[in-house]
Amino acid sequence: MARPWTRSTKISLTAWVVVVLLQVAAVGATYVLYSGPYVTTSNAQVDGDRVQINAPADGVLIKWDVSQGTVVQPGQAVGRIKLNGTGFSGPQQIIRSPGRGQVAMEMVEEGQWVSAGTTLALAFEFSDVYVTARVPTTAIDEVRLGAPVDLAVDAYPHATVIGVVSEIQPSTAGEFDIYPSPDQNTQNPQRVKQWVPVKVTFTGTGGAAMLPGLNVTARIHKA
Repeated sequence: MARPWTRSTKISLTAWVVVVLLQVAAVGATYVLYSGPYVTTSNAQVDGDRVQINAPADGVLIKWDVSQGTVVQPGQAVGRIKLNGTGFSGPQQIIRSPGRGQVAMEMVEEGQWVSAGTTLALAFEFSDVYVTARVPTTAIDEVRLGAPVDLAVDAYPHATVIGVVSEIQPSTAGEFDIYPSPDQNTQNPQRVKQWVPVKVTFTGTGGAAMLPGLNVTARIHKA
């Protein structure tokens, strides 16, 4: 015959049941609050139209006139390359900016050897930055143009940042991959999650400076 539960056992069991029920309720409330009304993705960053300054030829960078924060204009000379390691009096080539923007990242220093096509610096038009939010293909049908978006920018946790969906790219940013690797199991291809890039235009930044590359969590109001 089973021994009857003690009072302490009943209290412990009741407490455990209450905790489980509270956790279930919390999960349900979170789903309704966040997953229900929104399509949420943390695969998002502040982005912009890039101006990529590349080396026009092989050689040594003998002059470099830009640094982080420099504003460049289309066709502006920003440096010079001494071609193919020739003497100082040998041929040189001017490096020009292909567009307008403010330099956000530079990758080289004077005296460095660079190859043709090497990216020397990246500039952005800071007055026209936006968020690129990558939405899973399974949820993209619930995203519509003009939908409001709540944006949580990691660098500004207390800023109220909002935007609207201004473009939905008609292609995915994922791939069909082999898992675990081609040389281990070529007969077992696995689909990986695919993402559709969604452009979100800022409608309010709460006074925070939106710099390209900042990580963002986007909550897109469902259609």
